[in-house]
Amino acid sequence: MSTIAPNEIWAHQRLLELHERVPRPKLNRSFLDISGYPHYENVCSNILAFFFQPDNEHGLGNLMLRAFFAALDLDSDLDGSFGVVSVEREVGSDGMRLDLVVECPGFVIGIENKIGANLHNDLGRYSRFIDKRSRIADATAVKVILTLKPLPAGTSLGDFRALTYEALFSQIKANLGRHVQVADLKYLAYLNDFMRTLESLRGGVMENKESWTFFKDNWEKIDSLMSDYNRFREALNQRIPQLWSLVKVPESETRVRQWIYAKSCLVNDFQFSDGVIAVDTCILPSGWAMTLFARRSATKNRRDEVAKSVGDKLGISLIPSATQAQRLVAGEFSLDENLDTVAGRLRIIIEEMLRMVP
Repeated sequence: MSTIAPNEIWAHQRLLELHERVPRPKLNRSFLDISGYPHYENVCSNILAFFFQPDNEHGLGNLMLRAFFAALDLDSDLDGSFGVVSVEREVGSDGMRLDLVVECPGFVIGIENKIGANLHNDLGRYSRFIDKRSRIADATAVKVILTLKPLPAGTSLGDFRALTYEALFSQIKANLGRHVQVADLKYLAYLNDFMRTLESLRGGVMENKESWTFFKDNWEKIDSLMSDYNRFREALNQRIPQLWSLVKVPESETRVRQWIYAKSCLVNDFQFSDGVIAVDTCILPSGWAMTLFARRSATKNRRDEVAKSVGDKLGISLIPSATQAQRLVAGEFSLDENLDTVAGRLRIIIEEMLRMVP
């Protein structure tokens, strides 16, 4: 492992100190975040379609429609009920599919929903389709590109209008109060979750700007730190094969299987009649950790029996690990401990456990 110069160590320490000062907002993922689908336009379009339909079970009535018209600064000139509303998904022909078409008295609304993808759609064909539908219905055509972020200046939209989710959600929140008393609380929570998710994607309330700024300003130093850290971990991991060479059992010994896990852990699996009792010897940045635990069908009673015998042999009591309660600590050593000392402890454990295995 190459030596790190003292000035580089100081720079790394300074970087870590700066990172400690960066505020960390509490992680508060939405249900859509957890599902892994917040970027999917189809998912968002389905949610919009559900809330655009006033008589769906959400109990919010025409909230979405009124917010939509208000965000576009359009006078709907409709009564409070909006009359009969039709909401369709993926509407069109000849390979053309408009995300949402909403028809209500006096209006035919075409919405192309854009969450992350660039705008490459044939808006001319979409426009002609909505014009045709509006003529049949004797209604006004409203054509909208609904986007997560404002479109770049100069984007060609034809006779479509641009509307951001931010503007739509602002109107929903402004008009939500009058609907809360009659809304189904479950669907009200779904709507709030939907809005919070897209605000997060947009880079709104959930964005940790301080953290982003820190990484943007320090990425080269971070790369240097990570390179040095990775070399450090590689140097540690090289000690695992060395340890194995010191405690390796004969190939003819079938009662124990020795193998290396994730480069940093020497595993000893002992096959008892009722399952496997394992001993892991891992090298971590904090030091060596040797733990004993039951694997697969082996019982806690079997683990405790083996641990008692091993502990008696070592002259210690094996206690539960502070981070993994099902594991019992059989040994802990600092990184600068002589490898022969670590191997000596492990060799005693292996011998004792082999004595116990039938």
